[in-house]
Amino acid sequence: MQTQYLEKRKYDQEGESMDTYKYKILLEAIECGSFSRVAIEQGYTQSGISHMVKCIEKEIGFPIFVRNKMGITLTRLAQEILPDIRALVYANNNLQQHIDNITGLTSGVIRIGAFTSIIKMILLPIMKTFSQDYPNIRFELIDGTSCEHTQWLYMNRIDIGFFSRQSNQAQLKYYPIKEDPMIVLMPHDHPLAKYSSFDVAHFSEETFIVPSADGGEEGAMRIIKEFNIKVDSTYSTRDSYATISMVENGMGLALMSELVYKSHTANVVALPLSVPQYRTLGMFVLSNLELPPAAKRFFQYCRKMIPSLLAQLASCPETTV
Repeated sequence: MQTQYLEKRKYDQEGESMDTYKYKILLEAIECGSFSRVAIEQGYTQSGISHMVKCIEKEIGFPIFVRNKMGITLTRLAQEILPDIRALVYANNNLQQHIDNITGLTSGVIRIGAFTSIIKMILLPIMKTFSQDYPNIRFELIDGTSCEHTQWLYMNRIDIGFFSRQSNQAQLKYYPIKEDPMIVLMPHDHPLAKYSSFDVAHFSEETFIVPSADGGEEGAMRIIKEFNIKVDSTYSTRDSYATISMVENGMGLALMSELVYKSHTANVVALPLSVPQYRTLGMFVLSNLELPPAAKRFFQYCRKMIPSLLAQLASCPETTV
């Protein structure tokens, strides 16, 4: 009884109406697929989270989750209203940030989807500076492929995306960041390591390790298709650390983005392609949706700081040893 009272008190102190807040909790449960994890992160008991969900199910008139051994999954009807739930939570967050700005308290959450290499090499310095100016604003970071980030923008799961440009992004505003060269990694003792560039024709003669999505898998696959390269994909991994380690151990070559390569300490040789190829990195936002105040402010920081950060990055010595 005491626990329920404390949970209700916490619930009422969140600065949001109970109706809106429980939809926010519901959305977090949907995204992580676990009541227990949401309970730990939000400071509730698992029964408290279950009670919120039951209240919503009673209001809307149908079940939201199907429970099984693998966790929780959405029912078909719940999937249909998921975009509306996201829009409701997004609108409430946006309203609260506007109110906070008017009353002089700058707060909010900035949800960012980005390649790990972009986070490490570009975003972290910007986030550090931003947090010094706005300590009450927090960040939520999520990595994935360009296709995943694009879908998350459409679903309002993230506010800003930092990834590579693709053909399925017609509804997004695009702000270019960098033409990121694709390079080939190989061990020091490889016969081709003595050359100044790598002829793409050699891909048909080598064992090629498929790189991570962040490492430029999309760019690599485009190049392979464009040049009709036959690849022996004996090894495949989505982890760029593992990819580089395989190359270091003589298990094959890797086609990787230069930005990812520079984000690691690598004991390999990196060669540019004889026919230069790139992946186009950029910032993406929904074209028909205004950013929340906190995200808009961070977006402005990015546009101001990224050019100088890229200039510093370009002047850094290669990490090949």
